[in-house]
Amino acid sequence: MNRIKGFSACVLLLVLTASCKTPDRAVSDDLSALEVKALPSVVSAPKSSAYGKLFSPYFSGVDEKILLSIFDGSPASIRSAVSSLYKPGGNYSEQEKVLFAICSCIMKYAWPQERITWTAPSDLPDNLYTEALDSVSKGIFAFSSAENDVFMLTIPCLAMFTAGTVNGFYAQALSSAEKALALNSDSVLNLYLAATAALKTNRYEKALAFSERAAAIEPNNQYIAPVYVESLLYAGNAEKAYELSARYLTLSPQALDMLKLNARAAFASGRYKEAEGLAAQVLQRRPDDGEFLLFRAQVLFRLEEYLSVSTLLDLYSRTDKTSKDYLLLRARLQAVWNKNLTAATASVQEALERYKDDPDVLLLAAEFAVLSGQPVASRSAFELASAVLEKDAHNTRALAVLAKDGAKRRDWQSAYDAMSSLSQLERLSLENTLLYVQICLALNKAEQARTLLDAVYNPDTADENLRQWYIRLLIAEGKKNEASALINALLTQSAGKMKSVLYYEKSRLASTDPQILSDLRSSLTANPRNENALYDLYAYYYRQKDYRKAQYYLKQVIALNPSDAELLKLNSELDRLVR
Repeated sequence: MNRIKGFSACVLLLVLTASCKTPDRAVSDDLSALEVKALPSVVSAPKSSAYGKLFSPYFSGVDEKILLSIFDGSPASIRSAVSSLYKPGGNYSEQEKVLFAICSCIMKYAWPQERITWTAPSDLPDNLYTEALDSVSKGIFAFSSAENDVFMLTIPCLAMFTAGTVNGFYAQALSSAEKALALNSDSVLNLYLAATAALKTNRYEKALAFSERAAAIEPNNQYIAPVYVESLLYAGNAEKAYELSARYLTLSPQALDMLKLNARAAFASGRYKEAEGLAAQVLQRRPDDGEFLLFRAQVLFRLEEYLSVSTLLDLYSRTDKTSKDYLLLRARLQAVWNKNLTAATASVQEALERYKDDPDVLLLAAEFAVLSGQPVASRSAFELASAVLEKDAHNTRALAVLAKDGAKRRDWQSAYDAMSSLSQLERLSLENTLLYVQICLALNKAEQARTLLDAVYNPDTADENLRQWYIRLLIAEGKKNEASALINALLTQSAGKMKSVLYYEKSRLASTDPQILSDLRSSLTANPRNENALYDLYAYYYRQKDYRKAQYYLKQVIALNPSDAELLKLNSELDRLVR
């Protein structure tokens, strides 16, 4: 039965061997040690005197322990309640018949793979409870105004498992389950219902709080487990999601849905090789699982196995050419592997037409706009990223786009503001740290650039970008002798692009025109596409008023940046000067 929204698609019901059918079974230390946490700022804790007010006077003749067991709602509690209700002669009161029906409904829809070993009476009265049960069986959300009756708060929520996708009612289900939890925060059933509804309504903090508490109370519950793992994924705790999904999977190796979650958690935590192996296992069991065919392609893209990605995308496109994930992955592949930014932009434009407000689509479009220097669907990188930030001011990917866009346009202050905000929200990647250094140096903030570089640089580093920016920092700090010594030491062991970079930086330290020209030419010999060396040669010959040579080098820079408006403007000026 498919009913739990997956990390990127629906997650099917999981069957763990550590079933709630055997609640007294010993569990692994790791799982049984899950802490039963309070629910901070989510629901109020029940008062000790509240139990007498939990149930309608209608059930006043029934032992309160039975009612409390049903309210708890776990499979073991339901079985306990049914056992206590059972009478050998079958002479049940109207209220007891209703309770049997409630127990059957809970087991059938909340815990569907648990055996129902009793027969619900057929001669049920016509009242609020039986009407609510009937609505659940028909997939109808029918919430009651009886907010002090825990059964009337709980029963309608079960329709989440029988109705189709009716988004407008999940918020009501969450509210109803929360009200029930305010009366007893340890009701396993309502914790599960609240967590499920919170996932449906993208209330991930609440989903995690509810599912974490439920999993701590019932660590082997086969239904709570995937909701808990999924909540961890949405909450950004990929490491814990991976750890727990792996443990749950150990308890039940054949549980396909936990295998899927384990694959997604491995991917989210950066374990791409492992994620690929897990995805392959899923597809061995379900070769026609289109969702995981595409997921495996996404994993392989991270592993840079582009030919395999292309093959999987071709397979997937036979059944679906319009899904968001397909269009975005196709665009990335076209940009990275095919080196065809025009085709990639066309793919992301198609995604924008179909999913115009989706943040993933907006952000990839913004990233392509930065790469190409041109608008995508008539929107600049700034406009696309800003559209995401309007709804999510802390979106780190959008802030990174703004920083890169500002740096590319040489709007250093806006780039600095974006990177400053980004650095307060997350630990910067090496790429973003070096971009931050570049921005700081452009704004003459050498001291801040030094602080940033000191955190990632060591003299033995083999990272060429780190070496380059460390040399540039030394030059900005006026430590020319130290920079020159480092350049000379590295030149003896460098080749290709790094050698080109070193000669370029050496040219910036040179004091005579012949030496500057010699170093710039050596830089181009090592790498004819060194943009900085080409630009400096353009600038040198422009100062010498040798406009034809200046244009020769400028056109090579433009060939590397064909949409740079500032460069095109400079070339137009040279066109006029060489006439």
